[in-house]
Amino acid sequence: MTEYSTESLILRQYRQASKTGFIKAFSEDPHELTSGFGRLEKTMRALFLTRVHLWPRCVPLCVVRE
Repeated sequence: MTEYSTESLILRQYRQASKTGFIKAFSEDPHELTSGFGRLEKTMRALFLTRVHLWPRCVPLCVVRE
């Protein structure tokens, strides 16, 4: 995601209308976000976020089978 992408445009318009609105974002490649703070910072800037919570993805071993 870049600052000139469609998602960024939509979020920019949303943020102009609502400064305290909730945004939840998912990544197809979360390893890229944790490989360096520069990438995470750029993504946060593109999403207009000031705080981020990183949660691990649940792998099949986490699922309880009945």
